[in-house]
Amino acid sequence: MLKRSAAVLAGLLLIVTGSWYAAGQAWAGGPTSVLIVSPGTGEATGLHTNGARYQRLVDAVGAYQAPAGPTDSPASVMQDCSDCQIRLTWMIHDMTVWRIDRVYLTADDGLWLQSVSTEAGGGNLLDRPAHWQRPSDPEALLALLRESGVLSQPAEAGNGSVATDQAAAPIAGTPAAPLGLTALGSGILGVAIGLTGGRLVRRRHSAADRVVLSG
Repeated sequence: MLKRSAAVLAGLLLIVTGSWYAAGQAWAGGPTSVLIVSPGTGEATGLHTNGARYQRLVDAVGAYQAPAGPTDSPASVMQDCSDCQIRLTWMIHDMTVWRIDRVYLTADDGLWLQSVSTEAGGGNLLDRPAHWQRPSDPEALLALLRESGVLSQPAEAGNGSVATDQAAAPIAGTPAAPLGLTALGSGILGVAIGLTGGRLVRRRHSAADRVVLSG
């Protein structure tokens, strides 16, 4: 019985220690949330440090590692292609920009990151030179972007490349039609039918209640 209690206590300590470590990054001045935006599709979503997907994104990007790659862009990257990039804006206390990653999806050269971080020094973050590097886990990053619904169409990573299919089905979790407008249209149609039916019933009742006097 004593051994079992000790094992349970040890397990609880491991859980608490892991939670403190995960929260420690935020309390130590690290980011607490990330905004994910696709300039090409106009889709956007966000993740918070309390969620499992947030930690998966941190690991896939290598967000806690200071950008250290070259400042010259790879030949395979077209920086003026808004449809080919996803922007990750990491924020401290959900309001102060801490780091920016631009994820570029190339046709045959995999994923590239153009990253700039406040860890590189003071001053305006946007005035600092950005560094080019590979994600820590390209396949995991691509899967997370797909799950977030910000890609214009599903992309597949194979042999270090990213391919897109214009005829592919919509991303899972993305509505095939605007549900709000569909529901609104159905409601209006239902009201119209109800009003028409009510008028017909009232007319029938009025006809039945009439008394015709003759002679």
